[in-house]
Amino acid sequence: MEKIKVKETDEQKARSVAIIEAEPDMLKFYNGSSETGKQILRLFVLLDEATQVKALEMMRESGGTNE
Repeated sequence: MEKIKVKETDEQKARSVAIIEAEPDMLKFYNGSSETGKQILRLFVLLDEATQVKALEMMRESGGTNE
């Protein structure tokens, strides 16, 4: 599997963590995730709803993820 590096700005991280902390279930999931899983979730919550739906459909079609 090829590793992909994603640069995340401090502003992006702060915005996404605020979104995650506002939802207790999401925060519980976030706290139990690996560092890679946390980064994926932080970036995912910043996507618009249509893009989130597309991403979830693609994951479902490809057999899901480990997170």
